[in-house]
Amino acid sequence: MAILDFLPQILDALIKEKTPFALTGGLASNLWLPDEQVRETFDIDFAVPAGWSPDQLATSLRAPPMLAMRGADLNLRRAEIKRLVVENIVVDFVSVKSAPFMKEVFARVQTGRLAGRPLPVLSPEDIFVFKAISKRERDIQPMSALATTAEFDRKHAEKWCRKFGVWLFAARALKSQRTK
Repeated sequence: MAILDFLPQILDALIKEKTPFALTGGLASNLWLPDEQVRETFDIDFAVPAGWSPDQLATSLRAPPMLAMRGADLNLRRAEIKRLVVENIVVDFVSVKSAPFMKEVFARVQTGRLAGRPLPVLSPEDIFVFKAISKRERDIQPMSALATTAEFDRKHAEKWCRKFGVWLFAARALKSQRTK
């Protein structure tokens, strides 16, 4: 099963569950970027509220229980990530451990279209902050590309990156963007 073929199924399950959610990660980034900057992605990422329990969703999708993410490449002091794998499709549910930030994130959600459906999607600067929190080297290029979009609110991104202690990492993406 391809990612975009599975997306309607997961969207329907999230809507049925009345879970606040928004697309983030690579798929969300691609919605904001011009075609020449779109990159391939191999999973689906959703922002969800902190403390959200995925049990009902896993049951409705007939999936194995969620996996709590662990890994040296993730800054898990600041984020909570739960992973669902259904028919080789990886779906990550991400929440930043800051109620004020997540409240702002959900207040700023935009509507995008993917797989022929409208869906909530994070703003470019909120995707940027999520990627900065993970501090993965592979995210520098997409962060830099997001910073070039007309919609990007640099002040918002800088404010939250500074609060989360990831500004030096985030600034590398902005510097990379300026040197192109």
